[in-house]
Amino acid sequence: MPKEWVKLISQISNGTGHHKMEETIHPWPKFMHDNANNGFTVSSAPDTNHLLWKFNTGAWVFSSPAVKDGKVYLGSFTGKVYCLNAVTGEFIWAYRTGHRVLGSPAVAGGLVYIPSYDGHLYCLDQFTGELVWKYRTGGWTISSPAVVPGPEIVTGREYFGDRVYFGSSDHNIYCLDAVTGKELWKTEFGNAVFSGPAIANGKVYVGCHDLYVHCLNAENGEQIWLSPKTNYHGIYSPSVINSRVYFGSSDHNIYCLDAEKGNLLWTFQMEEHGAYAPALAYGKVYFCSGDHHIYCLDQLTGRLIWKYKTKGPLSMSPAIADGKVYAGSTDSYLYCLDATTGKPIWRYKTGGELRGFGIAIADGRVYVPARDGHIYCFGKGPTKILLSVTKQVLELGKSFIFYGKLLDQSPANRGTPIAAVPVTLSYKKDNIWVDIVTIKTAMDGTFEYEWTPTETGLFKIIARFEGNKSFEFSSCEAVVWVKKPVPPLKRKM
Repeated sequence: MPKEWVKLISQISNGTGHHKMEETIHPWPKFMHDNANNGFTVSSAPDTNHLLWKFNTGAWVFSSPAVKDGKVYLGSFTGKVYCLNAVTGEFIWAYRTGHRVLGSPAVAGGLVYIPSYDGHLYCLDQFTGELVWKYRTGGWTISSPAVVPGPEIVTGREYFGDRVYFGSSDHNIYCLDAVTGKELWKTEFGNAVFSGPAIANGKVYVGCHDLYVHCLNAENGEQIWLSPKTNYHGIYSPSVINSRVYFGSSDHNIYCLDAEKGNLLWTFQMEEHGAYAPALAYGKVYFCSGDHHIYCLDQLTGRLIWKYKTKGPLSMSPAIADGKVYAGSTDSYLYCLDATTGKPIWRYKTGGELRGFGIAIADGRVYVPARDGHIYCFGKGPTKILLSVTKQVLELGKSFIFYGKLLDQSPANRGTPIAAVPVTLSYKKDNIWVDIVTIKTAMDGTFEYEWTPTETGLFKIIARFEGNKSFEFSSCEAVVWVKKPVPPLKRKM
């Protein structure tokens, strides 16, 4: 390991480095979330289509976002790799490659790994976007990399990525040292490798346009088994769980194989091709297809549990969290479905086709790339309450009026009124909050209430919005002094 990297890693571990490690509790660090390509996270996920923010890269975003350490990373047809604030969507840095970027980033150990159509795999500093190294293949690369941790903890937070695996159109799958970019091995197949490899149990599973899924030894690249031959070139990224491998093909089938031996366990036929990689959760396989449907199958048997039809072909991997399925369609809609029943929960129309590698979910937010050049972020929005009173000093027995307004503070909708939600007015007495009234905001987000205090003293007033499925909690305070009435002056007789 280069000395400068040992120093940087030590600084990060000790919290003395220039860059602060922000926390993402439930990260989505690569395409399909994890090295087995399960497309599932234990994070909460949005119950409504509230748009938090969107960021315009200026060209098609085909890349699936990665979210880690409070930042979101993605590639664009502009040829740039972007780093944004994961909460606000604010621009942090960009790095220009030699061609458009279709593949998805993987983030590990303070580094970002991302392929470019110029044939390189790039390794960038996660915090600055500076180039650490790049590796040139013999063809163009869109295969989303997988980074496998080494045996030694060096950052104090996580295992440092020791090896990075990815494929190329030059018919090879590569294994590089993740720190230096040195080639450790490469294995040649009979055709291009666009699939993002899945890594599980010391094996590499990767689809190839030679009509096969290959299983390799992750240590040396030697082939362990070859899948049954499919019927068309397009084989997409496999997903692995419970000693089974699942993948889709352009021959209109979803396949399930034994992960140890490669023998076929079942197939499921659709009316069109499958999209990129299936998501695996809750004992089910979730898959998108060019036949306009989102499918849910039983993992063990391949039995159809439900399917949902959209208005366009689906060409994007789904993502699963919090009992919900999120999938994008070429009809420009993002769909949120109940993972058990397939019933729609919400949808949102973006500005262009949703056609790309996939969606990311992290810390209650959904990140969606689109052909209109934007990445969209959905989740609960921050809010702000404005509160004022007509009188700050009044006599006992007199009344005053609360005036207030509740606003959405999401970057996409900052200052937009929030209508028809409850706001509670309370006052503090003897260190105990006493509710006065709960009222709903008007269509313009305003609220008002007339109140007559029943005792004297300094009243600390609070207006609070408890939050709901679309918006977060907020509150605002005011102070009112209630004094004893001034007795009338006695006239002299």
